Amino acid sequence: MGFVALLTNSQVGDGLTTFSLGGRQLFYLDPLSLWLLPYTVLIHLVVLLCAPRTEMSPAWIRNLLLGLLADLLLFSLRDPVGIAFAWIFTHLGLALSLAPVFEDGKERRFRRILLLYLGGGCLAFVAGILLLPWRLEFALPAITLGIVLRKALVPFHPWLPVLFERAPLGQVIAFCAPQVGAYATVRLLAPRASEELLVTLGAFALVTALHGACLAFGQKSFRGVFAGLFMGQTSLVFAGLQCLTLPSLVGGLTVWLSGGLSLTGLGLCVWALLARRGKMDLKVYHGGYERSPLLATCFLIFGLASCGFPGTLGFIAQDLLLQGTTLEYPHIGILTAVVTALNGTTVLRTYFYLFCGSSRNYAASQSLRPREKMAMLVLVSILLGFGLRPSFLLGSRLEAGSQILRSRHRLRLPQNL
Repeated sequence: MGFVALLTNSQVGDGLTTFSLGGRQLFYLDPLSLWLLPYTVLIHLVVLLCAPRTEMSPAWIRNLLLGLLADLLLFSLRDPVGIAFAWIFTHLGLALSLAPVFEDGKERRFRRILLLYLGGGCLAFVAGILLLPWRLEFALPAITLGIVLRKALVPFHPWLPVLFERAPLGQVIAFCAPQVGAYATVRLLAPRASEELLVTLGAFALVTALHGACLAFGQKSFRGVFAGLFMGQTSLVFAGLQCLTLPSLVGGLTVWLSGGLSLTGLGLCVWALLARRGKMDLKVYHGGYERSPLLATCFLIFGLASCGFPGTLGFIAQDLLLQGTTLEYPHIGILTAVVTALNGTTVLRTYFYLFCGSSRNYAASQSLRPREKMAMLVLVSILLGFGLRPSFLLGSRLEAGSQILRSRHRLRLPQNL
């Protein structure tokens, strides 16, 4: 199906509204932000709805809402200084959630890893913002380093699998799924950076996607599989943002939304299974489909949607990404196909281990609670609904991609930076 042809028939609009104080523009709502704000609210809402009673507490809810507030603030800013402030603020909810974990003397290595990568990423990002008005040749690489560290691109990825294994899973989903690194790339790098820098960033993202797919394929840990899938699929966003053509930008922006929603749903299924069955590995078949058919079905839909299964939003996103990038960079199409095949195989293999085989006796009920059913069915409806009728969403992605290209053209920066 020619989704690129559909896009070319759409009309492009400009930014919708701004808010200024003292002559300095603070908040900026445009076609990109207006979708990211409800997208972020939805992620945090479904995480709240699916939280097990044993983990939900006033402090946990406070930390989740702090993370939501920080993400909403970041996604409504375009000023570099404001983005730098909000970038640091997005770490606060996760840091407060991990404070009890850090008090355990056995978790010193975990704390050092997060401080090294996430703390170092904040320092590099802020340094780049401070240098931006004066030394662009130093500022953009520093900002890129901060984004790469936060996005966990190879070789700066060791913190992400450790975080998925040891941190509270709901807070991890809320911290990672909005993908603030992609937003910083769109606002700060895409309008200013040279093509060489963007292509280099895209190359790191493709290597990370392949590494994450291989990592998930070989994992026996339930959480480790989810970490690898998340690392592999979300890195494909940068493959679209690197090319600076309208179809590739639309593909990257659509993968951003589809991957975030499908992987959030998959993470909620993982969280629900861990709450009911405890720690599981993928060495034996656990069974239990007949006791939780809705959970098993949602797990399969979310997993396949993240890999671009036909009929879902992920399929349209992957198709746009391939059409927009392969003409200029054929290797992107090959690597994307390999990554998608590996991740699809991993999803099916994991599904068989978790829900097929002889049924086991579990102490807790395996059925979903009403609020969990509502959260997962909302995500399924969105992924399938936009998969069947994508024109409304793709029109907004077209407007956002066109705005990125206009911003880059307006700056008219030298290409050797």
